Amino acid sequence: MDYSANAKRYRDQAEEFRAKSDLMKDPETSAQYSRMADAYDKLAAGQDDLARNDGEVSVKGFP
Repeated sequence: MDYSANAKRYRDQAEEFRAKSDLMKDPETSAQYSRMADAYDKLAAGQDDLARNDGEVSVKGFP
């Protein structure tokens, strides 16, 4: 699996959600798009971690 490519795809999606958030006139809708962007950034960070660790998942506090 290409974790780096996944991370890029998630970051691109986050960027699109942020752009949509900026276009929304309704504050609640704008906030929802912003939250979705944040979630995709977290997904990207997880994929970056997997790429650095060759697909191994680590949990903080556990070996």
